[in-house]
Amino acid sequence: MARRGVKRRLERIRGQTTIRRLRHLILHNVGVQRILVAVGLAIALLLFASPERVTRHMDVQEDEIAESDIIAPYKFPVYKSEETLESERERNEKEVAPVFYVDKFTTEIVLSQVGDFFSVLESSSKGGNPSEQARRMGLTLSSDSSSALFDTSVRQQLELAVTSIIKRVMDEGIIEDIAELEKRGVAGVSLMGDEGGETLVPLDELVDPSNIDVYLERLAQERYPDQPHLAEAMAGICRLMIRPNLVEDKMLTQQRVQEKQDQLGPIAFWVLKDEKIVEEHMRITAEQVAAVTAMYEYASPGRIFLLWVGRAFLMLTIIAILGIYVYKNFRQIYDSLRSLLVMALIVVLTAGVGRLLIFIFVDRLPEAGLLFPAAVGSILITLLFSVEMGMVMALFLGFAGGIITGLDINVALVSLVGASVGAITLTSARQRMDLIKAAIAVSVANVVVILGIELVELASWGQILYTCAWGLAGALGSVLLATMALPLFEHFSGLVSNIKLLELSNLNHPLLRKLAAEAVGTYHHSIVVGNLAASAADAIGANGLLCRVGGYYHDIGKMNNPEYFVENQSDDVKPHDSITPHMSSLIISGHIKEGVTIATSYKLPVVIIDIVGEHHGTSLISFFYQKALQSDRHKSLDEGDYRYQGPTPSSRESAILMIADSAESASRSLTHPNLANLRNLIRTVVETRIEDGQFNNCDITLREMRLVVERLAKDLSAIYHSRVSYPSEEAPPLLPEVPLPTQPVIPPKE
Repeated sequence: MARRGVKRRLERIRGQTTIRRLRHLILHNVGVQRILVAVGLAIALLLFASPERVTRHMDVQEDEIAESDIIAPYKFPVYKSEETLESERERNEKEVAPVFYVDKFTTEIVLSQVGDFFSVLESSSKGGNPSEQARRMGLTLSSDSSSALFDTSVRQQLELAVTSIIKRVMDEGIIEDIAELEKRGVAGVSLMGDEGGETLVPLDELVDPSNIDVYLERLAQERYPDQPHLAEAMAGICRLMIRPNLVEDKMLTQQRVQEKQDQLGPIAFWVLKDEKIVEEHMRITAEQVAAVTAMYEYASPGRIFLLWVGRAFLMLTIIAILGIYVYKNFRQIYDSLRSLLVMALIVVLTAGVGRLLIFIFVDRLPEAGLLFPAAVGSILITLLFSVEMGMVMALFLGFAGGIITGLDINVALVSLVGASVGAITLTSARQRMDLIKAAIAVSVANVVVILGIELVELASWGQILYTCAWGLAGALGSVLLATMALPLFEHFSGLVSNIKLLELSNLNHPLLRKLAAEAVGTYHHSIVVGNLAASAADAIGANGLLCRVGGYYHDIGKMNNPEYFVENQSDDVKPHDSITPHMSSLIISGHIKEGVTIATSYKLPVVIIDIVGEHHGTSLISFFYQKALQSDRHKSLDEGDYRYQGPTPSSRESAILMIADSAESASRSLTHPNLANLRNLIRTVVETRIEDGQFNNCDITLREMRLVVERLAKDLSAIYHSRVSYPSEEAPPLLPEVPLPTQPVIPPKE
């Protein structure tokens, strides 16, 4: 029994040790952390892109009696057979009335020929047999009718009657071959009027060469009811002259047929979830067989497995490409676990919302796939990171949207373009109104892409407008969701957008007002440092707005002991004279920790808190260290007691602020702050920090440091510009520009 107890305790200890090792591995191994983020993102996206579950197969045959009920476990479509689709296409072609129009040019030609005909009659009426002459002109008439043609007293009246009848008949339209339309199976034609209207004319009401004789005889008898010989002559001339003049607009007819065919969906009907497909003890119909077959085809194990594998392969491929690209081109983001987690959460949010919308709408409304909110991810990442990263995410989410919607290329194109435009529009966003501009830009982009796709697919204008409305809704919804999510991500992630930075740069912020009231010298120093740092950051392409805001808040820790810092001291108050150098260094270095505490209590973003904690790094408080060395008789002084506790700058912006802060403080010690002296001073400050290893943890380059030095020198020179001497004033003597010492003289400020 004792041995069993010992064994159980040993197993429990080993289990606890394994858990501790695993926990330590996860918490401290950077590679493992990033692998877990990638795996978590992949699993989430695969869940959103996964197909439906598999059902148990049951054989059914038409006209058999069902052994049990078959209930649909999910919603699925039953597709039409190819024979059914072909039959419906043929029926659609018959249902579309061919579009015809009256060819006015043909009518004018015929009417001109009528005039020519009667001119010939007039020249031939002087002699000869009338019947023989009429026969030579193509008319077979009785002797009375032939004589009437050559009777000068009635010929002019007859010409007017023939012209009137021909114009009437040809304005109504004469079709060339009605039999061809009967073979096509159409019920009638759509006759276009002169003013754009259309009239549906049944086939039995159309006039063609086969039935025009009867029609002309009737019209002639109506014109000459009591003069049959004139009626016969008029009908004969009209029959001789009239030509078919109804012309089919084949392009418009084909367009209408195509529109009709486009409305012909491949789905016969939908089976809803939990719908009873087959009822027990009832005869199975052909429609039920088709429904059961479609259910198994839709979710067969092989199909589901292949769908899952295919989507998984596509999703993992683009995730791997994204990870490699971020590693090689956005190393600062890759090295920050917090940034990777935020990006992964944004992707999951975007894909999750997209999947939810698809689940709700797409089964009933296929165009609803255009609601996929890819722009949410690109907008949030642009605002929280950079436009370059936002463009990369737009590409990623465009492909992801196409995969999640079942490889819908239209959704992928619209998502890609809309998300990219959203990122580009917010490149220099400085206020929340810029999000409205982004909404307009994304909406226009979506509509343009959809318009192009629909035109390529020869969609009708009604379909184009309908699809564009879905794209417009997707754009507006995406920007609205991004606007709502931005404050939440800023609050919980500690990241900050330019919009938030601008809010923090307001000098009426409670913390800045408190700083101005309790440490006015530090307040003015902070404003100057913020402006200097912003200018220097702009010179190298860093985030100038972040530098400005970081400069405003970097010395807030001095509010607790403002009188111990030189910029807040009066000439007759020197509190450091009454305490030891070590105590002075503790007070000076303590403003870093106190500043971080104050910034945290005011819920400033993490990036600002980082700048507050890093703007001195681990540099030496040289003034008090040198003072302590003078009284160190036993040579036991520890330099570490006179250094800031760090950490050192972790970003270019933090490094720029360190240089600007030190340069502004050191410049006060110059008697003659001209451009050359300021340049030498700032260069010495930078070289001292480099030798001290203060920039080892940030990615600022030597070239960028040279640009920062030059910009700070020019800006400080402008601040300390010489005043114009008036006649009543004695001009101060000019001091020569002399080389500065290797170690700059920095007042006991920080």
